[in-house]
Amino acid sequence: MFYPLLNENSSREYWDQLYAQRKGGTTVLDITMLHLVVAIGLLIDADMASTTASSMSEKLYQRAWESIHETMVSFELQSVQIAILHVIYHMYAGRSSKAWSICGMAVRSAQALGLHRSVPVASGFTPEQIRLRSHIWWVTFSLDATLSMTEGRPPAVAESTCDTRSMTDEWASDAPNASNLFLWKVGLAQIQNRLCSVLSRCDTHLARRSALGEIEQCLTEWRDHMPVECRPGQDMIEFPRGYSLLASLHLEYFSLARALYWSCMTCAPAKDNDTQGGSNTSGPRGNNREYKLCLGSARAFVRTLNSAIENEGNQRTARLSFQADQYIAALAILYRNICRNPAHVATRVDLGYFRACKLHLERDVYPGYLVAGFGGLMNDMLCSVEKLLARF
Repeated sequence: MFYPLLNENSSREYWDQLYAQRKGGTTVLDITMLHLVVAIGLLIDADMASTTASSMSEKLYQRAWESIHETMVSFELQSVQIAILHVIYHMYAGRSSKAWSICGMAVRSAQALGLHRSVPVASGFTPEQIRLRSHIWWVTFSLDATLSMTEGRPPAVAESTCDTRSMTDEWASDAPNASNLFLWKVGLAQIQNRLCSVLSRCDTHLARRSALGEIEQCLTEWRDHMPVECRPGQDMIEFPRGYSLLASLHLEYFSLARALYWSCMTCAPAKDNDTQGGSNTSGPRGNNREYKLCLGSARAFVRTLNSAIENEGNQRTARLSFQADQYIAALAILYRNICRNPAHVATRVDLGYFRACKLHLERDVYPGYLVAGFGGLMNDMLCSVEKLLARF
């Protein structure tokens, strides 16, 4: 639903024929796409404790990777789809840096095909082809924006250079607003793209703070544009079965808000607050306000994870729409606040949030993501804050 790259029915029919050897004219890209889809499917299997599934997924991916040269030099829509499947695989496997690099190549391939521009009426494309081109572009754009924010790197594309219209589909869902999820995802990605662009520019402190203030306003408008029952922080009564889809969007929202307010805190020296005085700027005011909003976003991130478990039972929350790195960023904010304010009563609540987020991280992410040294670090951080609070 967030990544509508393929038509499920036609793809299943094609691959069934391909597997049964009833389809002639098979290309390397056809086989590569099949390998990637199955590899990703094995990764998101509910039983992630299965080493057999993980091993098979890695083997299939390596076969797909062997044809990366054919993918990059092919000048057709399928090559962009394959590149994005590579990105999704690495995102889910916890390799955000590699995913970001491949996503940059996917953006260039999509631009070479003109996916970023609106299609003229006389182009000869069918409505279904136009819809697919739009979907592929905005999936590529969204992944680039999300990964750039996660990695703290410049985006591969500027929002002002594309004018293709984002389209939605009538998804098979009981939820009235399910068809809007993709549009909301694209809108959030546009704000992520602006934030990454602002942080990558060589601006003055005042110019950057002003730009961050405009982004904060855009984020507020994005949230307020959603129906009240679907907004971040609300009880999701319309998505009893597919709560993880909307929860994933909320997790990205709170991650973006945390990154935004942290950037506001650190983009200029603290003395700037005093020198500006009562000046009328569009930037968020006061480090104390920004700190509270940043901390609140980290707490809301964990609450959303908790709600996802309550609504989805024993199913895993992660569904390819946000990275495990965001768990770690939330943990870092909570850890920082506990160490800074150990005597505050509310800090003990943050200890509970820290424990919960650590459990979610261990439960939701791909097993290979948590190497032994990193897992030990998380345990040491938890022990240190527990000992610190025990003294108060």
